[in-house]
Amino acid sequence: MRVVVVKIQVISSAADKCMRVVVSSCQDHRLLNLIAESCSAKSPPTRKLGLEYLALACASWRTDFIERCVDHILFYSILLDVLYVLMYC
Repeated sequence: MRVVVVKIQVISSAADKCMRVVVSSCQDHRLLNLIAESCSAKSPPTRKLGLEYLALACASWRTDFIERCVDHILFYSILLDVLYVLMYC
């Protein structure tokens, strides 16, 4: 059983390092959307990592690109809220 735990930790560590490289080098609004969604996950460790990736993106991406992405995410979020109200209220 101990071997399984070590393998999970190794895979988790490698995935975290890979995600940090992807976030720091790939400026894409879809990636920022996924990171923003993970910040509102039910799992506290997932939310923590999502916030860390979001901070990394803010530190390494161009400011004008982040502003456009935030506008896109806010618009998408508002649109989903409106659709929810129309469908369920």
